[in-house]
Amino acid sequence: MRSCPGRLQTATPGKKKEQIQPSNTMKAPLLVLFALLALLAAFARAQEPQEESLLAKVQTIAQQAAEKAQEHLTTLQQSGVAQQAREWFTSNVENAKDYLSTLREKLTSLLEKSAPAA
Repeated sequence: MRSCPGRLQTATPGKKKEQIQPSNTMKAPLLVLFALLALLAAFARAQEPQEESLLAKVQTIAQQAAEKAQEHLTTLQQSGVAQQAREWFTSNVENAKDYLSTLREKLTSLLEKSAPAA
């Protein structure tokens, strides 16, 4: 059997199996490559901006939600449907005031008529 550099031959009963082992000449560049990759990863991680805290993120989201709600409320208030609803409410409040005033006058006159009779 031919022997190759960097291969370890093991004997198994009935079979011959070869395991591949890197040679010493391959180990040095691999170690340098892994060291450079580790340095590159560490440098890239150090360059990432620091993450905001959870509280800051929640505050930002809450502020954005409040701004959106205010925008939608303003849009709703300026819509034609909202203006019609305000007009309807105002006219119905006036009608209710007129009705209560009429009712008060009738009750007052009824009480005045029944009071002298007693």
